[in-house]
Amino acid sequence: MKTIMTVCGPIESSKIGLTSMHEHILADLSFFASPITDEIQRKSPIDLRSPIEMKNLCYLRNGWLSYCNDNWDLRDLNLMTREVQYFKDQGGDTILEASAPGIRYNTEKLREISKTTNVNIIASTGLYREETWPDHFANMSVKDMQAHFLDEIKCGIDGTDVKAGHIKTAIACGSENEFNFLKAAVWAANETGLMVTVHTSYGTAIEKRRRILQTCLQEGMKPEKLLLCHIHNTFSNQNMQSFLQNQELFQLDLSWAKEALDKGVNVCVDLFGSPSDNDSFDSFTRADTIKLIGLVRLINSGYEDQIVIGNDVYQKIMTRSYGGHGYARIINYVIPALINSGIDKSTIDKITTHNPIRLLQY
Repeated sequence: MKTIMTVCGPIESSKIGLTSMHEHILADLSFFASPITDEIQRKSPIDLRSPIEMKNLCYLRNGWLSYCNDNWDLRDLNLMTREVQYFKDQGGDTILEASAPGIRYNTEKLREISKTTNVNIIASTGLYREETWPDHFANMSVKDMQAHFLDEIKCGIDGTDVKAGHIKTAIACGSENEFNFLKAAVWAANETGLMVTVHTSYGTAIEKRRRILQTCLQEGMKPEKLLLCHIHNTFSNQNMQSFLQNQELFQLDLSWAKEALDKGVNVCVDLFGSPSDNDSFDSFTRADTIKLIGLVRLINSGYEDQIVIGNDVYQKIMTRSYGGHGYARIINYVIPALINSGIDKSTIDKITTHNPIRLLQY
């Protein structure tokens, strides 16, 4: 019988319930923080070096969040336990924790959160963007990387008996190191049967996206176990200024999503509730409404068996405790919106439960 590996051990696939397929619960994301120079601080209407205060959220959401170190700190056990508990209270059951070495924090504490909230949490091995890699990965061979990932899958993470149930990968600059790491992750997936999530960024060119997909498939990755996250980043490249000047020209571009889906892989529409969904010009295409429209169109195009969703809470101001929507945005906003748009319950169950089961079980 196939099972799913959680931080509390393996569970039957039928126990997974409503699942968010891309989140960060305990993580140190300080590498995202931009340097606070004296000039930056003089221009800022708030003290960027101070802890977040509710009265400053409007400024943080409109351009200053990248300079606030406190915003990138998700290491508070009590805070993140409250956030996961709210997800449970709203009807959530399982969270895929996508933090890999270099950004993940205290995997043992994930188990505490899981036991306290009764939410299934799946931990990750793999790596994130190259600039976050712990030093000892820099000179590893592909085989050494594969061996490390297998050890975290079969034995446990960071000296604990908490085993990884998922492999996270990321291509940022697209260096040979990153592509070698991608091969190692695929090899580990081939040996264990685990799924692989591939992160790309908003600015990742289509040629690089094709190389990523081609590399995974050439190395033997089963397409049905491969998940491309943040797919909504490809839905539109139009900014607010161009939209206001040429509103009749606005349309979503689902070509890359469909090209990938037609090869049998899966996609995740996520980052719902992101603070990038604000009134700054550069954030127009990342609004939740744009993601939702693209999601509905992909469903209506017949791809519902290959789609999952998530919130990707990766900033403190995305938590409910700090004025955000938290992990429940997909429950309180996305699912009702899908229902209102005519998507039936069986399709929603596929996206939130059955597709995650297929991806996560091994």
